[in-house]
Amino acid sequence: MVAGALTDAVRISQFPNYFGETTLWTGVAIFAAGILVTRPAQAGLGLSGGILGQVGAASMAFAAPAFTAFALLKVSGVPLSERKYNKRYGDRKDYQEWKRNTPKFFPKLF
Repeated sequence: MVAGALTDAVRISQFPNYFGETTLWTGVAIFAAGILVTRPAQAGLGLSGGILGQVGAASMAFAAPAFTAFALLKVSGVPLSERKYNKRYGDRKDYQEWKRNTPKFFPKLF
């Protein structure tokens, strides 16, 4: 029973640490955007203070999570890890099944 539960837990995501990193930076961006859309913060950034200033400030806050997700999914994280694990475990049937049935980034919770 415990082994089955562990197997199911492992199938949540292939790279849960990368999903967690992106989620962390998205949370930071949400809090930062809440501060950056205020008038004093926009004045400090040299923005106009209207709706365009608010959109500009909020988009600056979300640059970090967007860059993090891009870097982890396309540049450094997933591609390098997959190359390493394919080389190490690529001939194993259980590994191939795990790769087929487990979401790469977003966790499968249900």
